[in-house]
Amino acid sequence: MDSASLQPGTSRLVLPSAGTTNQKDICSTLQHFGCGNAHQQPNPAYEDLMSKLDFEIRPFAEKDLPTLQEVREAAFAPVFRSFRSIMGKDIAQFAYADAEVEQGAHLDEICRPGSGHNVYVATVASRVVGFCGYRVDSESKVGEIGLNAVHPDVDGAGIGTALYECVLAQMKKEGMAVATVSTGRDPSHEPARRAYEKAGFGRGVPSIWLLKKL
Repeated sequence: MDSASLQPGTSRLVLPSAGTTNQKDICSTLQHFGCGNAHQQPNPAYEDLMSKLDFEIRPFAEKDLPTLQEVREAAFAPVFRSFRSIMGKDIAQFAYADAEVEQGAHLDEICRPGSGHNVYVATVASRVVGFCGYRVDSESKVGEIGLNAVHPDVDGAGIGTALYECVLAQMKKEGMAVATVSTGRDPSHEPARRAYEKAGFGRGVPSIWLLKKL
């Protein structure tokens, strides 16, 4: 599967063309419809807009990386805030001091040719708004969904679930028998958990990360 495209229906909304659009323009268009993002209070106008949003999924291209970093930063900002709040400042300043930098470096690495990872991106008006990385192990026949994110301004459009379904189909094509993914159980990961469940993930092994101030 060189590319996966979600064909728009007749009722789907198409945002301005890529030649006149950037990430801020997309966000402005969404706000014009009275929408915030999925982290705010429920908004019927937002939900209706998201159900009509036109997007496509394709393999990562090198030119996408700067925008992927922007999407990652926006998507994970509430996650990092949540984790630091749970840990407390006295622990977070040590155990989570460089989390954003380390995650950014990890994204650079998985996008590097020969890294052993594959990355697919979701686009709106040819502008990247989400991504999903994965890797496969031909010996164990286990595939793993890795770092992934969807820009908060298009949460609720089904983009995360569609990305997962895309890479799961690719894993199966590559001979994998099982797919795995890891996620947090804190409130900031609730949207991710819902998207994984929609993509068919159900069985899970509970895990917890414990910390202690010395």
